[in-house]
Amino acid sequence: MSLTFNQLRYVNVARCNRWHPEGIESWSPSDWLVAAMGELGELASEVKMFNRTRDGLIGNKEPLTPAQRTQRMAKEAADVVIYLDLFCAERGIDLGAALVRKFNEVSERNGFPERLGDEP
Repeated sequence: MSLTFNQLRYVNVARCNRWHPEGIESWSPSDWLVAAMGELGELASEVKMFNRTRDGLIGNKEPLTPAQRTQRMAKEAADVVIYLDLFCAERGIDLGAALVRKFNEVSERNGFPERLGDEP
């Protein structure tokens, strides 16, 4: 299954409007960013617990395998992107276009041949 940023944006904002009947603007940009950062913190916690398992350390409340931890990291990473997209939607930022521009800018600056698509 593939997904474009445009598909994510369309469905993400539609679902957001169910939770926020007054519209995406009912939360400020800082509200959306705090939500994304909260999810990033949850991802970091999963990585910490993965590293404990990898290193044979104690401290994890749930004895999960590395594969189970990776599945949980994937879910948290997805939450980060979902909230980051809502932050960008509220600000009128095309996340896909911004990624293409920034990726290509860094590649060009460092003399790397890798580029993403045609810039919009």
